[in-house]
Amino acid sequence: MNVNSENKFISTISHKLKTPLNAILGFSELLVEQVYGTLNEKQIHYLKNIHSSGENLLTLLNDLMDLMNFRWGETQLNYSDFSLPLAINEACESVKNWVAKKNISLEINNGEGVSVIRADEAKFMKILHHLLSNAIKFTQPGGEVKISTQFLKAPTDEGSPFSPQIYIEVTVADTGIGIHPQDQEKIFSEFYQVDPNRSQDFEGTGLGLCITRELVKLHRGRIWVESEGGKGSKFSFAIPKVDNQV
Repeated sequence: MNVNSENKFISTISHKLKTPLNAILGFSELLVEQVYGTLNEKQIHYLKNIHSSGENLLTLLNDLMDLMNFRWGETQLNYSDFSLPLAINEACESVKNWVAKKNISLEINNGEGVSVIRADEAKFMKILHHLLSNAIKFTQPGGEVKISTQFLKAPTDEGSPFSPQIYIEVTVADTGIGIHPQDQEKIFSEFYQVDPNRSQDFEGTGLGLCITRELVKLHRGRIWVESEGGKGSKFSFAIPKVDNQV
């Protein structure tokens, strides 16, 4: 099978899986809301499990397609100007139910002067979502997640006619289980599990950080982690505020 045929095959399979999956998600949500009649607690519990499992499968399909698009070189950036504080607020709003369910505090700290940036807004939001989801997933109930932003100025070589490059840095810090030094580079690999024996405790596709790294690289940026086992983690990424090559 050549590359084009493989691309078409995987895209077709993904589409055919998503169509019935969206129906399962939609109808199970309506049933949970008891639109078509009253249900008992056990029925609601099972329906919520169906809906949650469907959401996990949809996330896996979307992550796999993102990964395939990176491999095929088909991921393009659509740059636009947008408000960074509003993007941060929107990303935090999207996980508020999960945060409330785990009794985790979520704090936002936008640095001084942080306002409009130029990037692919949809993909930037995906970066934020992956990092927030990762932090919440590995933080125990009662813990904390903090997201902060700041502008950084990268110096140019002496005598260079170019102005210093301004970068936007976003950091997501948590009080979770932490990551041992030997695992910190590996976590950005596909399907990597820090502790396979605990994989059931922290469900996920194993692709979120890999996809995040690729999206940051597409924006001509870099991502890194600072962590110790048992002492929480701090993920940061930096991308140019205005990419001169756009």
